[in-house]
Amino acid sequence: MKDILKKLSMLQKVLQEYYELEKEIESIPKDLSDRDEMLSRKREQYAKAIEKEQDLKKKVVEFEEAYNNAKIKRAELEAKSAGITSQREFETHQIELSKAKETEHNFYNLKEDTKRRVVQEAENVADIQMTLNELQKNVDEDKKNISSRLDELIKERDALKQKKDKYSKDIDPTLLFKFERIVKTKGGGSVAVKGRVCQGCHMELPVQFVNTIKKGEEVMFCPYCSRVLYYQEGDDSDIDVLHDDNILLDEEDENDIIDDDMDIMMSDDDDNDVIASEDEFDF
Repeated sequence: MKDILKKLSMLQKVLQEYYELEKEIESIPKDLSDRDEMLSRKREQYAKAIEKEQDLKKKVVEFEEAYNNAKIKRAELEAKSAGITSQREFETHQIELSKAKETEHNFYNLKEDTKRRVVQEAENVADIQMTLNELQKNVDEDKKNISSRLDELIKERDALKQKKDKYSKDIDPTLLFKFERIVKTKGGGSVAVKGRVCQGCHMELPVQFVNTIKKGEEVMFCPYCSRVLYYQEGDDSDIDVLHDDNILLDEEDENDIIDDDMDIMMSDDDDNDVIASEDEFDF
């Protein structure tokens, strides 16, 4: 049974690396997609800026035509002034002329203002184009680097797969399936029991259950966190700490405890001799 636990320990190290690589490999398509989406948004912004510039140029032409027509009408009204003889006709004519001058002035202002906006928008288009070109260059470079990194990760994963298959040899398929799932979901598949406390979830275990683990005749799983358990000599101070209502652990303390437990699990102390090194086995 101790050999099985040692094999699981070796397998756990490989699985942890393997699943980390898988996670990174799975994230790469999303990274590429995010970059493509960013580039697509910038292209859309560029297209809208060009469209806006073209619309403004069309308005300049329209306002120019309206201004010229208004100027012609104003000039015609001014030419009629000399032929007016009655006061009433003169007053009506002055009103029409005043409106014609105002219309001419308004179209002139619209034309000039729109021209200024065309210049501003042309500058905006140029800025966006420069940014787009730089972004395209960066994205192309990122894709090249990511593609190279992906090739490296796949090679590393394939190498770990061979190692994983080697360490999995002769392990019961049902046990192997459960163990791999635990490592993948919890980051670690086997932990020590000190006193009566599981060092993975820090829950107190029943006495008879711990006695069964001590015997080492079968693989035992923690009923709370599902990790594979092995017994490590220790005192009951762990239980006293867990039962002390005056002690409150914040999230950082709990993370430190978990990290310490992982260090214990990976150590080569005599009391923890189920944790194997690769040299101990000739597979």
